[in-house]
Amino acid sequence: MAGKFKKGQSGNPSGRQRGAPNKVTRAFREAISVVFDELGGTSHLLKFAKKNPTEFYRIAARLVPPGSPIAIGPLSGSIADQGKAVIAKMAEGAITPEQASTVMQALSAQARIIEVDELERRVAELEGKQNAKT
Repeated sequence: MAGKFKKGQSGNPSGRQRGAPNKVTRAFREAISVVFDELGGTSHLLKFAKKNPTEFYRIAARLVPPGSPIAIGPLSGSIADQGKAVIAKMAEGAITPEQASTVMQALSAQARIIEVDELERRVAELEGKQNAKT
């Protein structure tokens, strides 16, 4: 049977479409929806979130698909202050550890850019002083 199908061609063209949830996943999601409604729906979720904000954020952060934008507020102060703010958001469950790691990598890259910029400025200043003496 090897070689019977062309690359990229399905052996069952009328089968389940790519990305479509299977029957078990669909049934589970429907069951969760029913239970959610039975518990009180959005109003119950709001009560839970008010009583348990950290746990609510932890759960919500896990439900956000990877690569989704996150809102952690403006990052101000030194790079160290910004890093502390990111860690605090992760600790309270507002962002996942993976999201925190990504933001910290961006902060680290920004710190290197600032460092190189500062070094270039200092070198230019020293060269200017050296050229002025000669």
